Amino acid sequence: MDIKTVIITLVALAALVALPAIGAHIMRKKRRELSLRQLSDFAGAAGCHISEFEILYDVILGLDAANLQLFFLRLTPEHETSQQIDLKNVTRCRKSESGRTIGDAHVIDRIDLEFQTIDRKSPSVNIYNVEYDKLNLTDEIPFAEKWASKITAVLKQST
Repeated sequence: MDIKTVIITLVALAALVALPAIGAHIMRKKRRELSLRQLSDFAGAAGCHISEFEILYDVILGLDAANLQLFFLRLTPEHETSQQIDLKNVTRCRKSESGRTIGDAHVIDRIDLEFQTIDRKSPSVNIYNVEYDKLNLTDEIPFAEKWASKITAVLKQST
């Protein structure tokens, strides 16, 4: 084999490895931009502006700290769920887990952000559900804990 053949082969192999990764990165970026646009449109329809947001897989949480509004979107190929929580009426926010025990192991089936309101209603936002999310938990628990803390801090500042 001559050196030109080796170089051409290496370049071709590098392209075969790099192109799918580059394509996946571009698709993730486009999906993120589309998700953020949908969140902004949802908030804008309520007269709000997203000051802080985070995307975890198909779950998007956005906060309008000035108007004390939380926006939730779950975008899956099967369905789209949207929810707005008026934090002015919320007295408490916490992460909630529910699951079952199988043998010695505890299996988490749901992770929610639960809100307690002045009028004793209990709205919630579903972060993870084993029925339609992937079976392995990765970042859902820290995501829910982070947002429960963030919302609690916003509630404390507003009182």
